[in-house]
Formats: sequence, structure tokens, C-alpha cells
Amino acid sequence: QAHPRAWQHARVKEMYRKLLGGMYECDFAKLDVENMIVMLSVLRQVSSVFHMRILFLSRTTSSKKISGREKRSMYQQGFCPIHEIRNRLTSILPGAIEANSKTLQTLTLNGIGATNYQAIGKGVFLCKRIHTLQFINCSIGDVKLPEFESAILNCPKLLKLVLRGCKLTQRSGALLCRIIRVHAQKRDSLSWEDGLRKSYEESVAEKIEGQSK
Repeated sequence: QAHPRAWQHARVKEMYRKLLGGMYECDFAKLDVENMIVMLSVLRQVSSVFHMRILFLSRTTSSKKISGREKRSMYQQGFCPIHEIRNRLTSILPGAIEANSKTLQTLTLNGIGATNYQAIGKGVFLCKRIHTLQFINCSIGDVKLPEFESAILNCPKLLKLVLRGCKLTQRSGALLCRIIRVHAQKRDSLSWEDGLRKSYEESVAEKIEGQSK
């Protein structure tokens, strides 16, 4: 049977392999503290990533106790409890999203808790290629959702928006309806422009073909 430490390093190697394929995917709940720190340092440096998926929920809600060895490792690295690692993660996220804004197509954040969603929104605002945006079990709420409105509206290719378990109520209904309506109008406009462009190109091609005859 493989030593747990070897299993942890094997998991990180797999994450690096995915990273080379354009994906940063990390479930912090399945890592020990040492490898959490490794993945945080990786997140600081990634660029040209197409898909970013980060799960923190199960670790922060777990009743599992931290071992003495993990605690020593945390303090040696300048970390305090697990919530401090989550704080570091949420402080790094906005910059990571912005650094990958030219390539990022999907973003999934699960259970990252209270954070600077305005800064994350500014990063998303720059993501012109993103088509899937998922916030799951994040403490956004009705108050912080407006901070995302301009960012979401500025993503022309957005097809899927998930806000599950984000403490939203009926108060956010009007804002979400406006987001859906604006995106629908944009898609209709883009479809019309695309059809017009194709029609023009076909007419030009026919004209050139007629002249050649």
C-alpha cells in the first residue's frame, strides 16, 4: 500500500499534468497543508489557463482535526489555521483570474466563503472568452451580487451562469432577470450581424464569380 505522502504527491503531479493541458483544478479538501501551499504558489503563477475549478467547501466544513505535523508545517510556512489558507486563496484569486483573462473559458468556485467578490468581478470583467461561470456555495448574497453585474454583462460569450447555494433571495430576482434579458439581446444582435455578414460575403462571392465568367 502506498504511503499517504506518496499519494498526496501523486495527486499534485496529476494537477500539474492538467495544468499543462490548460486546466487549473484543485480540491483543497483532498490535500494536506504542504500541498495546499504548493497549489497556492502554482495559482500565483499560472497563465494561459482555459479552465479553472477550485473546491474548498468540504475542507472548511469538515470536522476532521488537523494533525500536529500539519500544524507545525503551517506555522513553518507562515500559515495559521485552515481558514488562513482560505484567506490566502481568496486574496490570490482575483489576480489569477485577471492573469488568465485572455484565455479563460470556464470558472468554477465552490465553497470559497466570504471574500472580495468585487475584486473577483473585476477579473471576470476582463474575460471575453468565458462561457461558463459557476459560483457554488459561496457567500455572495443579495448585497454582493450587484458587484458582479457589470462583469457578467461584459462577458459576450457567456452561456451558463450558476449561482447555487450562494444565499440569494427574491431580492436578486430583478437583477438576474436583467442579466438574462441583456444577454439574450446581445445574442440576437450577434446572430443578426453574423447573418448579415454571411449574406454580404455570399453576394460578393457571386459577383466575383459572375465577373470571372
